[in-house]
Amino acid sequence: MKVNRMQRSKVALLLVLVSLVSIASGCDGENQQDIIRALMASCGEHTVFLNAWWSNVDDQSQIEMDPMGGYIYLYWIDEDGCVCHGDPGVSGQPGPELVLAFIVDVYDIANEYAEISPSQLDQFQVIPFDLGSYAAEGLHFAQFANWFWRIRDDGKVFRDTPNSRSSIPEIVSLNMEFCLLPIYAYGQPGCQSIGMPIPSPSDLILILSDGSGQHPDKCMKRVMPDTFSLSVSERLNYCLLSLTDGSD
Repeated sequence: MKVNRMQRSKVALLLVLVSLVSIASGCDGENQQDIIRALMASCGEHTVFLNAWWSNVDDQSQIEMDPMGGYIYLYWIDEDGCVCHGDPGVSGQPGPELVLAFIVDVYDIANEYAEISPSQLDQFQVIPFDLGSYAAEGLHFAQFANWFWRIRDDGKVFRDTPNSRSSIPEIVSLNMEFCLLPIYAYGQPGCQSIGMPIPSPSDLILILSDGSGQHPDKCMKRVMPDTFSLSVSERLNYCLLSLTDGSD
């Protein structure tokens, strides 16, 4: 299928870019990650690539399953430390914006606990996504929560609704299309899980802003993120699990 060919091409392109960065940069891992993040931020098409999810796990032999999709949480932080979405002072509202980021067929495959091949896994790990009617601009944190998994031993696919596993937050600009290369927040218990419920695709494709305009006293000013260049350790301070959603 044409879609599958496009997905394979995207994976190949990403792997080439990452390899070139590693060879050409001659710098430490943190700087290499910064260059890769810059490439992702300006890739020109909304896509999640999940093939690097376990890249920061030292003992790869302990990995028993691979990610197949979940949700992107988009948010920023106001001056009171609350999680917000929308445009500050215009449509700012408490809580994150939630965007579907899995191939819809995966939901049915997981419900059937069906088996897929490694090549099918590769295809499902390249996930185009749509922001829908979320029209905010500016810098946002983007934290990916994975809900769908393929077991390595038998190829079976399942969803783990109560226990999502989450990525290190990235920083994206909604003034342009961007890609995400989520990395699991390994060894960071305050960041590993988001714990919000997962809706089914039949109920809802995107959880959108409620359109009620600006909150009267919250989310008036965006304080963070204020730059693309926050280090991993700095971004880990802004995981959703450790922040207030502003709804209290």
